[in-house]
Amino acid sequence: MSNGLLNIGRTGLQVSQNQLNTTGNNITNANTPGYSRQRVDVATQDSFLTSAGYIGTGAKAIDIERVVNQFVIEQVRVSGSTYSHLDEYSNKLSHLDNLLANKSSAMSEVLNTFTASVATASDDPASLPARESVLAQSRILAERFNTLDKTMSDIASGINDELESITQQINILANAIGTLNKQIVESSGSASIQGPNSLFDQRDELMKELSSLVNVSVVNENDGSANVFFGNGQSLVVGATTYELRTIQGKADPSRADLVIQDGATLKTITQDVTGGKMGGLLEYRKNFLDPAINELGRMAITISDTMNRIQAGGLDLEGHYGSDLFRDINDRESVLSRVAYHVENESPNDRIISVEITDTSKLSADNFEMRLTGGAPSVFEILDSKGSVVKTGGLDGVFPQTIEMDGFKITLESGNFSNGDRFIIKPTHNGAGNISLTGIQADGLAFAQPIVTGTSSGNTGNGSISKGNVVSAVDPKTGELLPTFQKSGALAPPLLIQFTSETSYDVLDNTDPSNPISLVPPLENLKFTPGISNEILPGNDGQTFMISDGFNAARTPMANEVVSGPIGTEAPNAIVDEVITISRTLDNGSIDNQKLVIPQGQSAQAAAALLSEADGVSATASSYAEFNVQDNGVGTDFEFYLNGKQLTLSQPNLLGTLPSPMTNDYLADAINTDGNLQAQGIRAVSDGKSVKVYSNQGVDLKFQVEGGTGDSVEFKGKAPASALGTVNVNNPVNFNAGGPNSFSLDLFDGPAGASNPRTVELEGSFSDTKLLLEHVQTQVDKAFGEAGKVTVAQNPDGTIRFDTVDNDMATRLRVTGPLGADPLGLAAAVAQGTQRPDDILQVNGVGAGNVQALTFAGQVSVTMEDGYTLGTDAASRGNFFSQSSSAQPAFMGYGLNISGNPDKGDKFTVDFNTDGSSDNRNAQALIQLMDQQTVGGQASFQQAYSQIVEKIATETFEAKSNRDAAKVVHEQAVSQRNSISAVNLDEEAANLIKFEQIYNASSQIINVSRQTFDTLLGIFR
Repeated sequence: MSNGLLNIGRTGLQVSQNQLNTTGNNITNANTPGYSRQRVDVATQDSFLTSAGYIGTGAKAIDIERVVNQFVIEQVRVSGSTYSHLDEYSNKLSHLDNLLANKSSAMSEVLNTFTASVATASDDPASLPARESVLAQSRILAERFNTLDKTMSDIASGINDELESITQQINILANAIGTLNKQIVESSGSASIQGPNSLFDQRDELMKELSSLVNVSVVNENDGSANVFFGNGQSLVVGATTYELRTIQGKADPSRADLVIQDGATLKTITQDVTGGKMGGLLEYRKNFLDPAINELGRMAITISDTMNRIQAGGLDLEGHYGSDLFRDINDRESVLSRVAYHVENESPNDRIISVEITDTSKLSADNFEMRLTGGAPSVFEILDSKGSVVKTGGLDGVFPQTIEMDGFKITLESGNFSNGDRFIIKPTHNGAGNISLTGIQADGLAFAQPIVTGTSSGNTGNGSISKGNVVSAVDPKTGELLPTFQKSGALAPPLLIQFTSETSYDVLDNTDPSNPISLVPPLENLKFTPGISNEILPGNDGQTFMISDGFNAARTPMANEVVSGPIGTEAPNAIVDEVITISRTLDNGSIDNQKLVIPQGQSAQAAAALLSEADGVSATASSYAEFNVQDNGVGTDFEFYLNGKQLTLSQPNLLGTLPSPMTNDYLADAINTDGNLQAQGIRAVSDGKSVKVYSNQGVDLKFQVEGGTGDSVEFKGKAPASALGTVNVNNPVNFNAGGPNSFSLDLFDGPAGASNPRTVELEGSFSDTKLLLEHVQTQVDKAFGEAGKVTVAQNPDGTIRFDTVDNDMATRLRVTGPLGADPLGLAAAVAQGTQRPDDILQVNGVGAGNVQALTFAGQVSVTMEDGYTLGTDAASRGNFFSQSSSAQPAFMGYGLNISGNPDKGDKFTVDFNTDGSSDNRNAQALIQLMDQQTVGGQASFQQAYSQIVEKIATETFEAKSNRDAAKVVHEQAVSQRNSISAVNLDEEAANLIKFEQIYNASSQIINVSRQTFDTLLGIFR
């Protein structure tokens, strides 16, 4: 019995000793980070059976365990990761918010100051100091964009460094966890019971620190080890094995570090999969706010540069010249190449060249895109937005360059070995704020005046008034080139005459020759006017294009073999042959929608226009033109002349006066203009006595018949000019300085009474660029004549130069004379040819009474197409109505004007070039108005666009701070709950110390009682 009692006391001592040791350990580790309170698990020892029943044998310590709740530990990790993520995210956003909203660094104040400087200069547009102020503010504006872009780029670079630092910390922690896993597994099989508890605590503390860097999930194994996963289930620690996390130069964008995991020799990119912790906060900030803010700011800068340059291009500087760029060209070579990042895993060789050109800033988004090439050739591309959605697909034909049109920009695959699987990041606006800069423009080069000036005829009888007019855009948004209206230096092309044909209708005519206004191309005639209100006079928008039927058979003079002889009433067919027209439109999905129209042989331009107008996206008009000069000798067979069935040579004394003999051009013109049937066909005539010009604004065929004796004749012509041709291919380099002086003279016989009046054209300089050479020669020609619009310079298909008269009537003459010097243009042949008339003059002679010579002029078609539509033809060689070389031009003239009030029939208004714009501030006002227009993305002004950037970041910053504060509370609650379970409570431990001491003492007393009992038993036997 005493032996049993002794054993019971002994076990009590052992258990209480363990409890005292454990309690002491708890007390001494009360402030140890991550320490979990431990306790001794005690159980009774097995009882043994006696006759009196089962008697206990004492207690035993079965385990010393940590007092933990794994769910709460996980909550501490998760909430800590969330808080760390939001704290980093919030801090970064707060920095960006301060950068963009701070008055000293923000754009808002700079935009206001720039606008104010332009307003001041607008009050005195000739003031050089005021202009200098505008230049200074323009420079500050550009530099502010540069500064913000540099700062944000530095932030992005700093994030790369931070990611590298965090990656190193993660790897250190992962290695430590792997080492602890190994020790725990080894310790769990040893005699030590206490050892693994401290290792578990250390590992949990490392896990918590790791979770503050990146969100992880932990899976505990039966052997005591813990596996750590992150991202999309990617292993970081498995048992004692760790996987190295690394940062590398971004595969898609070298300026943005990517995260990869090292698994043996394999690197797997996991940037998109990483969430939570400080690293997750950095990546979310970079992806969702820093990069978009850089793009948005870039879009603003690009839009400001583009729109202000366009206004400059449409205005006049102090010297009366069209304005040059204020800011750097948004599509210079460096810029278009910088908008593409090449994926590092694209196949070799790395010789691909892709450019991205901004085509329409109003349609430009701030998004980045990824272009992927798929298919074996590769034959297919797909373009994805930043959300990963496919926004465009299409095919590649393998012939480069090849262009892909997008909203606001176009991608050109210029050259290189493009392969299946190639990937490219397209960043249209990313570098915009960094690239904006002021050009070398001087103060007098600021284009504050506008190039148009309107006028009212002094003979007007109505009270109609015309506005000053306003240039909307002088630049074609698709090509970036000046619109045709503004391509002639010092002149409008053409100046306009607005002539009211009734109180409710008007014509807009080409007023290049005020003595003979002609139809525009395309014609703007018989337009509706509403009296009493302001009417927009010029139709069209900047998305429309028009195409003139410039095929060989359209509006040309019939050839001699096309003149038909026969009895009176004989008509010649026109020269039109069968033609298939295809109207095409590219749909949003990249496929092509085609409409095919068949123009039959002999179709008039009027009928062809009606047919084309039935197609979607197309409207067409037609016109006809011919010029003739009658040469009636007044003897022999009577001269008779017919037009579209009308005998013009009839005697009509009451209407036309005495029938002249010989017949005159004036009489025939009057006969045309007074005939109701011809008027119903839109036919009118203008005579200067030397010839008659016949027009039809409906495009009917002009069918002429000539009857007369062999001494009677009529000269006919179309629209061809007089021309002189060179023989040297100017696509090759030309040096005007070699063998000089080099010059030539052009003579239009425009002296008094048509006398010779040659002008000498001086040539100088050396040219390898054909376009620059042609521009130089044109400038020198205009300089020689003292004005533009006399002779145009162009290039023939064989590369030689040509000179064409602007005038194309029958009296036009052109002669080239020397000295030619070294003759670098090859004009000797033109000199030898002497005086040239237009080469489309046809003389038709009379063949006797009762017989006519018949010929027919086909008309011309003008097609206006909505944005996105194109026209093609199957016409071969030189063409029919249209030719393979027919090209669409902008329909929009670039400016608008209004007429209000009540004009009378015959009232006239003019639009011409502004030759005295020093006090004109309309273009400066256009700059001011630009600041309030919805230009950025077509939806916001510059101030609004910047405010939206700031407001978006400010809102997100506020939400992030609120979320961070809430996450902090949640994390603190989780830590508090963990501490309530696992932390050491000194009061509780002190009480346990007393309790366990009492148990220890009581157990000692049991041993004493056992000894006394044993001694008593021994005493009995003594």
